[in-house]
Amino acid sequence: GIRVIKNFSQEKGALDYFNLANRDYFKKYLALVKVWGVFEPLLIFLASMTITTVLYFGGVRTITGSITLGEFIAFISYLAILIWPIIGLGWVVNVIEQGKTSMGRIMKLMEEKPRIKDTGKIREIKGVIEFRNVTFSYNGRKVLEDINLVFEPGKFTAIVGKTGSGKTTIVNLLLRFYETSGIFVDGNPIEDISLYALRKAVGWVPQETFLFSDTIRNNIAFGKPDASLEEIERVAKLAGIYDEIMSFPGGFDTVLGERGVNLSGGQRQRIAIARALLLAPPVFILDDALSSVDSHTEVKIMENIRDFLKERTSIVISHRLSAIQDADEIVVMDRGRIVERGTHSELIRKDGLYREMYEKQKLRELLE
Repeated sequence: GIRVIKNFSQEKGALDYFNLANRDYFKKYLALVKVWGVFEPLLIFLASMTITTVLYFGGVRTITGSITLGEFIAFISYLAILIWPIIGLGWVVNVIEQGKTSMGRIMKLMEEKPRIKDTGKIREIKGVIEFRNVTFSYNGRKVLEDINLVFEPGKFTAIVGKTGSGKTTIVNLLLRFYETSGIFVDGNPIEDISLYALRKAVGWVPQETFLFSDTIRNNIAFGKPDASLEEIERVAKLAGIYDEIMSFPGGFDTVLGERGVNLSGGQRQRIAIARALLLAPPVFILDDALSSVDSHTEVKIMENIRDFLKERTSIVISHRLSAIQDADEIVVMDRGRIVERGTHSELIRKDGLYREMYEKQKLRELLE
């Protein structure tokens, strides 16, 4: 956020907003302190007045002989014993009420029920995924319509299309981030698959990657903490990030900033790819995960992992068509529907949306 603020020269506005929030907090806290400042002396004053009143009237009654001196002293002693616990009880009630307010917020979060129910019992996944007439709407807006797809082990499937055509929604449904019917894994309804097993079997690299404030080594080994350095180096080389890591002073022990802020977007994406490669899952998904690297590097990485992709169910979503020309099947989407499918050469001959996208990208590359 700091970089965005500086880029748009909004330091003064951000500082004003920060000061406004601080002033509001200061005023509310000052009002609370004023209440406490009156409340505590008032309690002590009332306690003192009570004791003074008792002393006056008790003394008079003792002098007149209405009560004995021993009874008077006993009463004063009992009063002194009881008065401070009663005040303390008031303090405890106040603390409990404050705690109940805070606990209410925490419990509201803790009692939140997940929308996706984990009712599946199947834990073994081979990687055959089918979408059968899948239609999905989000907030009343139809995002996917009549989707029929088959992803199989050893098959490299690419999904392309314009922005907002529904490509990422397919992945979200496959990972059960949203619920719908018509998706089958190894012939079983996806609801019958254990949610943990399903997500463990899918190596997913999204476009917006997240890295932890830890060493590069620990970030790559996040899903496999016991991985050896040799394994980490191997996947780093496949992801095309090894040489850049070794150029850092600490190598794989270099500590990253929050969300990997001290790396470029392309470096973060390639570390995330290495993290997914290390798991060697049955299903491997790249969701526009190389958008921040140049086309030459993207093609090189795809060549590096070609053998890796042949061994598992592979799904690659990309806006750059040069990286997915070797796909066994290319699925072209537009406005939530599949409009074309086939190999690169077949789609070029069809003279449809894919060819239009391909020619525009080739022209853009020539102009650059």
